[in-house]
Amino acid sequence: MTSKMGALVDITRCIGCGSCEVACSLYNGLKPEQKQESKTAPASENVELAVNQWTVVQSHKFEKNGEQIRRFVKRQCFHCQEPGSGLTYY
Repeated sequence: MTSKMGALVDITRCIGCGSCEVACSLYNGLKPEQKQESKTAPASENVELAVNQWTVVQSHKFEKNGEQIRRFVKRQCFHCQEPGSGLTYY
């Protein structure tokens, strides 16, 4: 029987820098595509997982108590045996 794992990411510490995306690509030898759009921040609402991008950080904006808030959500492929910093496997 194979052991099952889960990944825990502390998104309260995420600043949307995209370094986890770069680390994943470098570690796995993935070649990035040409960027299709110019972004002011690495995280974007429309970035998706792809065959050559196994980790992405999405940026979501919403209003809370009349104030504009931004939250980041990390998505990954779930097959990494040696996760980057900020992850804990159980």
